Amino acid sequence: MDLVGQYNLYSNLNNYQQYFTSFNRNSVAVGVVIRVPILHFRTSANVALAKSQLTEADLTLGKLRDDAEVEAKQNMINKADLDAALEVSRLELKLAQEDLALLQSRFDQGQAT
Repeated sequence: MDLVGQYNLYSNLNNYQQYFTSFNRNSVAVGVVIRVPILHFRTSANVALAKSQLTEADLTLGKLRDDAEVEAKQNMINKADLDAALEVSRLELKLAQEDLALLQSRFDQGQAT
């Protein structure tokens, strides 16, 4: 809803006063403009744009979730591999310590150089 106004100052050169009985050189018009949107095409376009953006966001979110799930599974596999490597290293250390103890006992007995 808008309030509008218009002021006109007409020229005397056109001789309107000879042709029109109620000619006024100064003219003022004031009014109200009311717009009722019956068919508003931009609204449907904006709704379609919002729906497409929502679909795009859903697809992006799904891809990010899938990527995070794959990364989590890969990290679990890597952790299992690292745990296995740690256990192997511990066993190798234990074996080396036992070999060292055996060699030390032989050396103490004079059987090793």
